[in-house]
Amino acid sequence: MFSLDGIGVYSDAISEINYTGTVYGNGTVVMVRYELLVPTTVVGVEIGIHEFSRVGGTIIPFLSNEATVFADDMSIDRIAENLDGIVVTQAHVDNNLVYIELEPTVLDPGVYYACAELFEASGENQFVLLQDDETVAQPSYASMINSLDDNNAATTYTNGTASAIRMAIGGYVDLDENENNTLFSVSPNPSNGVFTVTANKEDAYTLEVINILGEVISSKVIKGTINETIDISNFDAGIYLVKVTTSTSQNVQKVVVK
Repeated sequence: MFSLDGIGVYSDAISEINYTGTVYGNGTVVMVRYELLVPTTVVGVEIGIHEFSRVGGTIIPFLSNEATVFADDMSIDRIAENLDGIVVTQAHVDNNLVYIELEPTVLDPGVYYACAELFEASGENQFVLLQDDETVAQPSYASMINSLDDNNAATTYTNGTASAIRMAIGGYVDLDENENNTLFSVSPNPSNGVFTVTANKEDAYTLEVINILGEVISSKVIKGTINETIDISNFDAGIYLVKVTTSTSQNVQKVVVK
């Protein structure tokens, strides 16, 4: 998982979390910059939902490259867009989190933006709000907002923060061997709901299993290496996310329960 924001990493004593979203207008696009140094497979986006967000709105995720984001006509090309998106539920708001899949896409080295287009539900003040990390000032191009101005013209601007749109990766892609260099492994996958998570590097880990609604259904803190058997066989079949976090990184893998 690539993350510009430090939400969940910075201590509560110094963390400053605000929000961004459709307060700038319905159809606002929030964008976060990531520079890829090697070919990388992107499989989805994880988005921090602010507690003030309303339910019922829709989030459409997509990727874009730097050239089109800064084009004069501001016509943002969309890569691997999930047109179905996801409707914000109370569970997403309560857990401050939603994960949305994208068609696995290999991106060549370069600069890309992970984007979320936000649409409100009908009614007044039905804002769709994302978490916005103001703890550490960011360069002007790090997080940006694209919306329509009073003349109905597209405008892109920034406030120097780190919006909570994270790029979920399926491992780095080696051009010759397609090696997977993820932080941890999950086996078997697919499974019947019982699987083992392993990581050979010693560290302080937080290991979480998250359902498609963004709800954390299992959470453990592990020091050392990981060799943990997880049993979620009492939950419904479907797609789940295994998220492993250290003080310096986050990594997410999709698991399928049959």
